[in-house]
Amino acid sequence: MFCVQDNQFISPAVPGTLEKLNEVLDSPRVKWKIETIRSVREPGAIRLWASNTDFQKFCIKEGLKKKGAGEAFKALTDEEKLGRWATALKESLPPLIFGARDFDETPLKKDPSRTMKRRVLAGIHLSGLFMFDVDHVDNPREIFQRTQGEGFPWEVVFAHLTSSGKGLRLVCKAKVEVGNIADNQIELAKALGVKADASCIDASRISYAPMREDVYYLNEKELLNYYLRKRRTASRK
Repeated sequence: MFCVQDNQFISPAVPGTLEKLNEVLDSPRVKWKIETIRSVREPGAIRLWASNTDFQKFCIKEGLKKKGAGEAFKALTDEEKLGRWATALKESLPPLIFGARDFDETPLKKDPSRTMKRRVLAGIHLSGLFMFDVDHVDNPREIFQRTQGEGFPWEVVFAHLTSSGKGLRLVCKAKVEVGNIADNQIELAKALGVKADASCIDASRISYAPMREDVYYLNEKELLNYYLRKRRTASRK
């Protein structure tokens, strides 16, 4: 089981469904954002994107920000502004939270009288799944294939190329006998012969949604229902 948000900054984190997952994976907007992120990060991309309407709108909006942020943005080179746009596009992708099956309603920071299913550890209900990231690699699919060998200790339920085009994200069933999320990640990294992203030990951490074309493997049944069959899980940290 997992949770999903429409927007990581303002939307509630609610239990995911197959319909919502398919909607995200097949979204033309998600595909456009990911393809754009990869394109603008190529060397010399500013020549192609400088006149793009969406990029120009982003620059105008950033330049109007207050408290010195707008002026600081204007002082950037065009290439740096393009990089900022790529980051903004990435952060606007729908977030998936694989370490959680649900969140409690907790008070909003700006208005404590109102509550929402906020993506905070204090209100998390663990799913028993954990996320594993490998960044800056040229062979993400080959690394994934190592998990498919007979006798591999972890069961992968979801695997995909990340938005950068140079990373692998695995979603696996946590092994309680190994320990908590961090312990599982350390041992999985050893088994794969790679270095994992240490920031993923937070069970509430988001995973930016991929486009369908970047999915290496998806076990829908296990991703959606795993917790129902196994209630013991790894700890939050």
